Amino acid sequence: MEYHSGSELNLAADDVILLVGKRKDICDGKYRTDMVEAFLLPAGVCVELYATTLHGVPCGVKGNGFRVAIVLPKGTNGIHLNGVNEPIIAGKNKWMIAHPDAVEARLGAYIGLVGENIDVSSDMMT
Repeated sequence: MEYHSGSELNLAADDVILLVGKRKDICDGKYRTDMVEAFLLPAGVCVELYATTLHGVPCGVKGNGFRVAIVLPKGTNGIHLNGVNEPIIAGKNKWMIAHPDAVEARLGAYIGLVGENIDVSSDMMT
């Protein structure tokens, strides 16, 4: 899950599932996964994810691939300045907290998601 200091636009070319939460619910660098909400973003629909929104990467529906155009403020996800001492900064204008089971955690991302790892392939997502 990540957030930015500005809004992000997601324009779905295919149906996708968005996983979102409230940034204000991060407590002491931790966020409970049972607070994440899943929403279907139908193909052709665009949504704005505010800077207050904690969000994951869009997920394909029923195991299918997906296409989403994502618009971010210029420079977002670029290399951040050396010497920044904040463990959840993952790039320029990108703060990320990972689940211990995530690939990102194995690559050194800050582990801050607590609880069950979310599985969008379950029956509740169909």
